[in-house]
Parts: sequence; C-alpha cells; structure tokens
Amino acid sequence: MRLADVAWAGAGAATGLVGFNLLMILGVRHAEPAVLGSAVACIPLVLAIVAPLGAGRLPSGRIVAGGAVVSVGAMLVTGWGRTDAVGILCAAGLIACEAAFTLCAARAVARTGVFAYTAGTCAVAAAAFGVLSAVTERPAIDARIVEPILYLGVAVTAAAFVLWFTAIDRLGADGAGLCAGIAAPASVLTAAFLGAALPSPTVWAGIALIAAGLIVGFGRPSRSVAIRPQNGRWGPLKPTPPEAEARADPKMRRSVRIGEALPRRPS
Repeated sequence: MRLADVAWAGAGAATGLVGFNLLMILGVRHAEPAVLGSAVACIPLVLAIVAPLGAGRLPSGRIVAGGAVVSVGAMLVTGWGRTDAVGILCAAGLIACEAAFTLCAARAVARTGVFAYTAGTCAVAAAAFGVLSAVTERPAIDARIVEPILYLGVAVTAAAFVLWFTAIDRLGADGAGLCAGIAAPASVLTAAFLGAALPSPTVWAGIALIAAGLIVGFGRPSRSVAIRPQNGRWGPLKPTPPEAEARADPKMRRSVRIGEALPRRPS
C-alpha cells in the first residue's frame, strides 16, 4: 500500500469505526435508538450527492432520486423517538462519519484491493480501540469474552467490510450507498424470523419504498457529467474544439493541418 492509501485507510477507520462507534455510544444516552437509526438511514441520499461531487462529477439524477426514496423508506422502517440537543448532534455526526468512511474507501480501494484495504482499516481501528480500552476501562480479559470478540471482529466487521468495499469498487460510492438502505429492513425481518413481532403496516410501507428506490437507482444508467472549476465557478466540462487541442499539442497541430489539406469528396 502506498503512503497515501495508508492515510485514506487510517482516515476511514478514524471516522467510520472509531468516531462512529463512540458517537453511537454517546448518542444512545441522549436519544432513542430509532433517532440514530433514522440518521443512518439518510446515508443513501447523502452519498448519492456527495460522492460524485468528490470525484469531480455532477450527481446522477437517477441515483439521487433512488437515494431519496430509499432514505425515506428506511426512516419509516426505523421510526423516530425522543432526543435532546446532544442526541441530534450525535445523529448528525453519525451521518458525517459514515459518509467519510465510504468516501475514503472510494479513493483507495481500487488501488489497494478489497482485502488489503479491509485489513488496513480493521488494524487501525483495533489498535485505536485497544489503546482507548486500556487507558479508560482496563478490562479483565478472560476466555468468556474471546469468542464474542472473534465473532464481532471477523464475521460482523471484517467480512461485512469486504462486501462493502467490494460494492464501492464495483458500483461506486453513490451506487453502494443505495444498498445501505437494506440494513433497516434486514434487521426487522431477521428479528421477525427469530420470533419477534411481525412488522407493522408502516414498516411494510417503508420496505416497499426501499425496494422502489433500489429499482429507480439501479435502473437504466444516465450519463454522468464531469465538472471542473471554470473562471472560479464549478460547471460541466465543455467539449474542447480541435483547434484548441491543436494549439496545445504539436502532434495534434500537424494532424489538423494534414486533415485540412486533404481534398474533399464531391457530395
């Protein structure tokens, strides 16, 4: 891994793992879990807008529309609850940390590979949490907690990150963000399968909206437009005329002149 890729992995771990989990722990003390779940449900829409801008492209209207529908559906599934000002700040922080986690991966995972980036991210997060735990909690390690730690570290974290980073690599950060909306109905349906109460009509409506948003977002792809600053303003890239390219490139200048000298066929 290059030094820049190590930095992206470290930034992703600091925001998406360390920062996200610390905000979650603080948030549940000031807000009901549904509030934090609704905040995370906004991720599809946020990534649909921010990810293309970070890559120098205008957002795709199709993916933005799909992300909006998925986010609304996920919020219906998770619901809402009571909170205070600290809870709202924590919810906003969760959105920022989750978005930063995905955007950092989008900058490096194509070069490093999914497994290497996952290993780097998990290593940084494990070291950070190990130091925080040793300094603030000083837990007693025994055999009873080894199995849960291994399950959370390998099955829940590493395996899930391999799948998530693969989606980012293949679909892009904005396309992968649409899939984040699946988490809410997956948890509700899994709980019902394990014996919890069946979802309410509102939850079923949210699941239907999520499915509709995925259909919209992953429908027929629209052309993405690259953007760059022009005269201090951001806007779509304008096609460069051949004369301008010829002035910038001597080889192109010669080819333009040769093309101009060729006789034209009578029509």
